[in-house]
Amino acid sequence: MDSIEVILTDLSEESGKRLAQKKPKGLEENKKIARQGGKIAKITRDNLEEALGESVITKSYKIISILMIISK
Repeated sequence: MDSIEVILTDLSEESGKRLAQKKPKGLEENKKIARQGGKIAKITRDNLEEALGESVITKSYKIISILMIISK
């Protein structure tokens, strides 16, 4: 992972953690909050990639992500 990938991961986790301070009840509400945290990081990534005109995700990270999805 390069520094941008780490920052985006941290942003997703921290966003989710702060959103969870609303005290969600049950699995479904917790899943919703986790998705919201991920969405915040995705929007940030998309905006950065648009401004740079290139992907900020490295090839090795893409491979790891694909393998994680397949293993589910």
